Amino acid sequence: ELNKPVNNQLTNESIPKFTWGYSADVENDSINYTLLVSNNSNFSSPAVNVSGLEATNYTVLQPLSAGRYIWKIISTDGVGSSDSEVHTFTIFSQGTPIHTETLAPNSTSVVNATNESNAQLIINTTGSTDVFLAPTNESVDNVGVPELGRFVEVTVSNSSAIIFPIEIRIYYADGEVLAAGIDESTLRIYFFNTSSGAWQKENNSGVDTNNNFVYAFVNHLSTYGVYGSAHVPAPPSVTSPSGGGGGGAAGGGGGVSYSWQCSDWSECTSAGT
Repeated sequence: ELNKPVNNQLTNESIPKFTWGYSADVENDSINYTLLVSNNSNFSSPAVNVSGLEATNYTVLQPLSAGRYIWKIISTDGVGSSDSEVHTFTIFSQGTPIHTETLAPNSTSVVNATNESNAQLIINTTGSTDVFLAPTNESVDNVGVPELGRFVEVTVSNSSAIIFPIEIRIYYADGEVLAAGIDESTLRIYFFNTSSGAWQKENNSGVDTNNNFVYAFVNHLSTYGVYGSAHVPAPPSVTSPSGGGGGGAAGGGGGVSYSWQCSDWSECTSAGT
């Protein structure tokens, strides 16, 4: 059993400590372990590859770069070897504020990560799970609508303990909307579809303009962002001059016609054509 980092953990610790459970051997053979940590799905070029471990923990010697990793343990005795399950974790750059919270089973929890990522979750659980939220910088130009600049990644260690949908709220300030040139009433939550590599609008999303948050009821966990439509200024109003008067008049001969030019601040004058 893999213990830490827990599955789907978000962390800014670049030198993580890995821990796992002891593998029992029915023949009482000695067991050693190999730790593999990789940033690709098939462990073809692992960032960490340490074998011959007798203890059930290991701290890496060199910092790992920011990014998403998978890890597993291979247990070996005198007969053969067996692989553990594979867990995922993500390392963020130093200083990234990450909200971590353990949720109790059979409860409704309000996960308040507004200090770290301007986000809040409302989750119902059937079992215990850790939840992680971290602000990200996922700005892209291919969405087709303006972005607000609010992005957050949400993960849990035990997705089977979650009752979907969950509600996610992302808070904003009026000044941000104005600076982004977005119509506030059109703000919606989008998610990053890793399969298509594109952002998609959540179907069940809206905005509370009185309390300044965008919300969505989601059936999956992902990286989320706030987008909206560009604000279109209202056309300027046109009012007719209130003063002056006058119509056109035509003089007698020569086919000369006159038009009158008037304003609120001057007498009407004629212009002949």
